[in-house]
Amino acid sequence: MVVRLWPPVPCEDHCDCDFAIDGLPEPVRDTAHGVDSLQAIMVALTAIRYHLATHREISFLGQRGWHGIPLIVPLIDPDEDRYVERMIDNELEHFVDMARRPHQRHIARLAAEHGLRPFDQPHALSSDTLAEMLVEAASGARASRGEEHDEERDVRAYVFEERHGAVAAELLKRPGHEQIFARLGEAGRLPDAEDRRS
Repeated sequence: MVVRLWPPVPCEDHCDCDFAIDGLPEPVRDTAHGVDSLQAIMVALTAIRYHLATHREISFLGQRGWHGIPLIVPLIDPDEDRYVERMIDNELEHFVDMARRPHQRHIARLAAEHGLRPFDQPHALSSDTLAEMLVEAASGARASRGEEHDEERDVRAYVFEERHGAVAAELLKRPGHEQIFARLGEAGRLPDAEDRRS
């Protein structure tokens, strides 16, 4: 499947954008029109999406029936456009939230298993406590990384690396953090510079 889109061409009070699709039972050659070059491209992409969506046998990135061109909300009127866009945004937020929940539960379970203390009120922790937590997270991240990749190990490394980043960010706000990082590095308690993702 080959889709081609040519640069828009100004024509008096509008712009034309030619496009072509090869690989369908019947090749497509057409021109999209817009009030300016950007709208001409958007109308062309919408038309290409329509042509591809009518052929369920198409696949994109291994997903059958998917063509990979997102929906562009058509221009109806400003209020209606905003309403449709809000609906799409709400659905996307809902999808991301649902996809994230199992991952968050898994991270919480791993954090509990490895004794990572809650980090809800970092400002209440002393710099020494933060330094200790930084070392724990850096060591856990180093132990979880390896040449062999499996999902459990990758998630465990992610848990420790996220904790390390959060602790380091809080510690960087404190006076004297340069000495703390230097002391830990000299003592070999931080594995390497890469683990001090500050």
